[in-house]
Amino acid sequence: MGFLQRAKASVVAFGMAAVFVGCGGKASDPPANSKEVSFALHVQPIFDVMCVHCHDGLQESKLDLRKGSSWTNLVNVHADGDPMELRVTPASPGASLLVNRISGDSSLGTPMPEDKGPLKVVSPSDYEIVLQWISDGAKNN
Repeated sequence: MGFLQRAKASVVAFGMAAVFVGCGGKASDPPANSKEVSFALHVQPIFDVMCVHCHDGLQESKLDLRKGSSWTNLVNVHADGDPMELRVTPASPGASLLVNRISGDSSLGTPMPEDKGPLKVVSPSDYEIVLQWISDGAKNN
């Protein structure tokens, strides 16, 4: 799938996520009085709940999404198996593999989390938090 198709799919998924904001099962909520999403306060808790059971750097997936390692292993890092694609491209969710993986759209690659985890999909509100964090420049804040 080309970049434009992935970007369009991400925009559609973002719109769908916005419709479902307020659904339960969220790993963390951004502060109501703040528009900035904090990596440490809002994004890392999503990884802690949804991802580290497989992405702990020790298992089959060598990607480490544990606190203290995740930002360095994601932002501006080339994806395994596709040296042209970055895991997270700051300010560009449509060009970020992470967004494609957590969108739930299998046409964008293997959806994450896989069925092995305790939760089967990232909630729409958590998806929106990740999109906002990347849109804001994927800061390590």
